[in-house]
Amino acid sequence: MQIKPNAEAGILREHIFALLDAAPHHASPELLDLLAQYWQKMEVYFGTKMEVWKAERIFEIDWSPPLLEFRIERHPGAWDRVQRWRYDFNSNEATRVSEWTPPQNSPYTKKQAHEDAKQIVSAILQGKPHPCVERKEECDRVWMGRLP
Repeated sequence: MQIKPNAEAGILREHIFALLDAAPHHASPELLDLLAQYWQKMEVYFGTKMEVWKAERIFEIDWSPPLLEFRIERHPGAWDRVQRWRYDFNSNEATRVSEWTPPQNSPYTKKQAHEDAKQIVSAILQGKPHPCVERKEECDRVWMGRLP
């Protein structure tokens, strides 16, 4: 069953689709903010304690209209649980597809911690991409749980 959004949600949806069509695998801060607004207006039920304001934790998206699949860190920084979700824009249904608990990393040596820190700081200062760094406007968030 196709759910029709109201006028305001419809405008958000059009903007979301434009961003996704232009970059179907890029979870930009603008996209995540628009998704949170849209899901709140559409009263999307994610079940469990998955709240729409947690959209900022989304990464690795895959857009295949009308389906949006994404991974989300449930406990940021720790990366102890990553869930894969599917949201259908036509039916307004969100479904948890899978949950993954990563294996424990072996303890870091001081030398390895120093090297990782240097790489992260260098990426931030030079404005270069790094898997542990998420840029949001003028702020950088470091996700230590994404270290290899």
